[in-house]
Amino acid sequence: MARTVADAAVMLGLLTGEDPADKETVAAKNRKPEDYSKFLDANGLKGARIGVQGVFSDSMTGLTYVGWKKPSRQCGKKGQKIIDPANIETEKKSGILNLMCCSLNLKTILNGYLANLPASVASRCLTDLIAFNEANKDKEMPWFGQDVFIMADKKGPLTDKVYLKEVADLKRLAGKEGVGRHASEK
Repeated sequence: MARTVADAAVMLGLLTGEDPADKETVAAKNRKPEDYSKFLDANGLKGARIGVQGVFSDSMTGLTYVGWKKPSRQCGKKGQKIIDPANIETEKKSGILNLMCCSLNLKTILNGYLANLPASVASRCLTDLIAFNEANKDKEMPWFGQDVFIMADKKGPLTDKVYLKEVADLKRLAGKEGVGRHASEK
């Protein structure tokens, strides 16, 4: 999405905004800076420990691998300690749980968004989008399918006990048993 941290800071400023239908973004309106680049500090990570994700980078090849590894080598030149690979034992399991939790959030957000579109929009929920994509698959899905949509559509509500357990497990695996544990190591 960005070649440099400076580019990412500019993008963040452009991406942040208010949505009148989202009380969180409206409440944050006066707290967000217009320009995130003013927070950039060339020495901001001096002495930091930076982990290069091992589980997923192990399967990368070619240009993807080079693009993934080059920034970590650059960081090491600025006084950071690079941990490569930074294998976190819970990473695969928390990644799967993250996909499960995000798919339900996707369904909830899309259904809310689509339900409030003008009546001229035929798709009113995720189920409708799946049907539309299937009916127009040559145009809508030339490179990939809609496995995530289908998985999300099968999910229950945000109050579902299975979902709530997945969220709790994800917080634990990604937090105190995962990155949180490694972040506190010296």
